[in-house]
Order: sequence, then C-alpha cells, then structure tokens
Amino acid sequence: MRYAVARYKAQIRETAYRNYVTDALYVIVSGGQFGMTLSERFAEIFEPEKVQKEDTRTQEEIVAAVWAGITGKKVVNE
Repeated sequence: MRYAVARYKAQIRETAYRNYVTDALYVIVSGGQFGMTLSERFAEIFEPEKVQKEDTRTQEEIVAAVWAGITGKKVVNE
C-alpha cells in the first residue's frame, strides 16, 4: 500500500512540474517573440476534466449564486 501511495504522490509532483514548465514555455512562445502562438495548455490536452474553465457569469449572477449558497434559497434578479 505504501508503494501505491508513494507512486501516486510522485505522479502528482511530476504532473505539476510538467504543467509548470509547459505553462512557462507557453508564456514565452505566446509573447510573440518567435512568431508562434499556442492554442492549448499541456493540462488542457492531457487532463481536460481537471482544468477549470473560464467563468463567463456576470457580476450579478455571481452575487446571486453566493447569496443562494448563504441563504439556501434562490435569489431572483429583477
């Protein structure tokens, strides 16, 4: 069991390192210095279910969601 836990932790560290390095390269290349652009990050290609998508809600929708979580009932915007 210890081996499985150790391998899992090692895999998490390796994945975090790969994401860090590829995101750094993404920033360098996307800066336009080399005339190249990247459309997706490493994490988006290999683990799309773990990547948080950009929140496109308006401020009012976010406030309503927070109030709904606090009060336990849906807040209707007028």
